[in-house]
Amino acid sequence: MPVCWAVVSRSSDTGAGARPGGLALCCGLFYGATVVTAYAVNPDPPATRIFEKSPEYTVFYVETWKDRSHARRVKHAWIGFGIGMAAVLGGTLLVCGLYGGCDFGGHF
Repeated sequence: MPVCWAVVSRSSDTGAGARPGGLALCCGLFYGATVVTAYAVNPDPPATRIFEKSPEYTVFYVETWKDRSHARRVKHAWIGFGIGMAAVLGGTLLVCGLYGGCDFGGHF
């Protein structure tokens, strides 16, 4: 998130004014990266859960744990993405409403 604020503050230093649309885009990329990470990362279960267990149990436990933890991570990442983007876009619209309009770089 500090990178997003650096993008916004740099544009305001040039006299162009703060651009909340740039902040929303930057935050959207950040939240999107968390969803991609949830799909890409697949950690192993804790070793203490499969220590001194039979090979059949270990294989079954690892497969089940990976499937369920992957589904849980992806679900929570999408929920976080939705909440985060709603907060950023809602805040952007609130700021634009309070100041009577926003400069979105001529895109809107």
